[in-house]
Amino acid sequence: MNSYIFSGIGHAAGKFSISNEFIADALRKGFLRGFDENRMAKNKDYQAYQEKNIGIGPFDYFVREKMGFKNRWHVTPFPPTVKKLYYAETSLELGVQAVENALKDSGIYPNQIDAWFVSTVSPNQKAPGLAASIKSHFVGFQNFTPSFTLTSGCSGFNINLERAIEYFKAHPEAKHLVVAHAETMSSFLTQRVKFVPFVTFADGAAAVILSRVETGQACGVLDVNNFQDMQMIDFVGVDKYWNLYMDDSLIKDRAATNIPEASIKALKKAG
Repeated sequence: MNSYIFSGIGHAAGKFSISNEFIADALRKGFLRGFDENRMAKNKDYQAYQEKNIGIGPFDYFVREKMGFKNRWHVTPFPPTVKKLYYAETSLELGVQAVENALKDSGIYPNQIDAWFVSTVSPNQKAPGLAASIKSHFVGFQNFTPSFTLTSGCSGFNINLERAIEYFKAHPEAKHLVVAHAETMSSFLTQRVKFVPFVTFADGAAAVILSRVETGQACGVLDVNNFQDMQMIDFVGVDKYWNLYMDDSLIKDRAATNIPEASIKALKKAG
């Protein structure tokens, strides 16, 4: 039977390590807002935590233990600005690095790739699409394999993974596909002042080489489950001026419901 496996994996990230302390310092200096350090310092859970973790401040505790973020990587030093981003790496450069690393990991040559699937909401340019631009770094003018660029953020990779498997089923001759996602999310933060997006978002890319192999029993990607929550359509996005907007509490509530639900459904379908 046909199975679909990750024969190679690669990633890339921005050059600059942005710790929780960088963001806490910006809050203390008044560049960012939305966190009450004194209130958190009086929290009983934090006080109990601090007894066993001396030196961990209220902000680091909240972001690390409650939100789940310790560090992130940006393409510019903190904070991101329009001027800094003009000279910084783009989603294209990060995407090329990730795909190159995935190809090396797989041992597969670029000319063996039958199609290229790439997603992003922070492209380096409007056209050509990011997938075509990434592909152009690896193959010559006589390579006519298709490339597909999907404008989708958080779930873009997962959606493209499903499309890639559908492509395999429609094209029996195809053996290897690139599936990648690349973002420079810091480019959306130049006008933001609330701390949550700075904690949550960063710059990076990931890629896999998805290969079709003959196996005795199903292995690799057993199931992909995607659905769109229309309750979120007006509460997270990027406007025409390239500024992020998000309702933090609503996103948290919906994600806490949707991610387990999608995961459980995929597990049940895969057995």
